[in-house]
This record gives sequence, C-alpha cells and structure tokens, in this order.
Amino acid sequence: MRNQQFAIRPTQPADALRELEQIHFLTAANQQLTSPSALLRDFYDKSWPEYTTVNVVDQQLSNLMATPDVDGLAFLTQHETVSVNSFYNLALQRLGFTPGLDFQLTDPLAAMAKIQLPVADHAGNDFTLAELKQAWYLLLTTHTKTGQTFLDHLTTHGYFAPMVHDASVEKPLIFNGKSQAVFDTTQLIREVVYVESPQDTDHDGHRDLLKAEVIRPAETETGLKVPVLYTASPYNQGTNDEAGDQMMHN
Repeated sequence: MRNQQFAIRPTQPADALRELEQIHFLTAANQQLTSPSALLRDFYDKSWPEYTTVNVVDQQLSNLMATPDVDGLAFLTQHETVSVNSFYNLALQRLGFTPGLDFQLTDPLAAMAKIQLPVADHAGNDFTLAELKQAWYLLLTTHTKTGQTFLDHLTTHGYFAPMVHDASVEKPLIFNGKSQAVFDTTQLIREVVYVESPQDTDHDGHRDLLKAEVIRPAETETGLKVPVLYTASPYNQGTNDEAGDQMMHN
C-alpha cells in the first residue's frame, strides 16, 4: 500500500521541542532521562491514555515487537540505546501496520519508503536523545493506516481530556499548525447570524440572507481568539424540506 502523507508542517527543532512540552509529552521529569530507551519508554507510557495502570500499559508495549525476536517492553527495559530499525518497528505497529503483512521486522525502513511515511533525520544506526525527540514529534504527525495522524488517534482515545480543565494549558493549543482538542465541548456557545449575499434570487428587491450557525468555545467570551473552520452545506438543516423551511429566515 501507499500512503499519501500530507499536511506535515515543517517545524524547526527548537519549536518541535516546545510543542512537545506544550502537549505534555516532554516534561521536566523525562527530560532528566539520559538514555534514549528510557525516554522512548516514557513516550510510549503516555501513548495509551485509555489505560491507567502500569501493568496494562506494559502489556500493550509487550504486544509490540521491537526486533524479530524481542518485544517492545523487553527491548526498552534491557537496552540503553534505540536503533532506528527498532524505533520504526514499534512505530509502524502503533500506526496500525501489521508485521509480516504490511512490513518486515527485519527492514522497517523499506516499508516506510514504500508506504511513503516520513523518517526522522539520524546520523547513525541508533537515535541520540535529541534525534529521538524529533523522531517522536514527526511520528505524532504521521498518518496511521486508517488515515488519521498518530496524535489524532491518541486524541480519540482521550489524550487531551486531562488538559481540558488544566489552567496551565495554553489555549488554543497548537501542535504542528493544528489546534488541538482542549476545549470543553459541554460548554460550547451556539449562535445563528444571517449574512447578506450578493444575490436577489426571489426578486423582492432585497439581497438574499444566508444563515450561518456559529459554534465556539466558551473561552471566546473573554476575548480569546481561536482558529475557525468554515463549511458551506445545503444539509445543515437536515433533509426534511418541511422541517428545514420552518427553521429558515423569512
């Protein structure tokens, strides 16, 4: 298979580190770690937000293969270094690809090239600590087998849930140019406005009005500016013409 990998924003290394800190993958604690394997283990511990116990997370990691003979938990426990091959063996599995079917554990980089997934810069066969941080940043922006980015996948499993009510979290929270899900969706403000169009299709001497529905975070009431997604659709009122007409402006 081939993956059309779009929408990765080129990011300077220092900015990538800052963004990793903002989304809590890099912390004061794990930046004190001196071995790449310990840091990667910590990253993976954070990458199963739906599991809250150490034993369950360890089980998830042990279900992945770092080499043809060693699982992810054993590898990151027994080694100080992280080879590029072992990093991408684990990464491909977390992206939803199956060893022996979608890629071979003996040569994951061949699969990365064939599927057209990005590989982080590295000088040798093993990632340095600095290279590993950049590789993890790039992995979070990489598409899974089903088309989401890895970070989007983590979001659907509740990664950002603890940050919704965390006052220390910057809002909007931007990662690789994209606003993340850190707003409380139970406190959304919903409004309707009518926008004048350049047309008069009913020939009544007045320009037509287009209905626009606005959904915005409650935090915008205090002046917070957030990114906006505008979609035009004839189906926002549903497909029941009679009910839809009752909701329209006269």
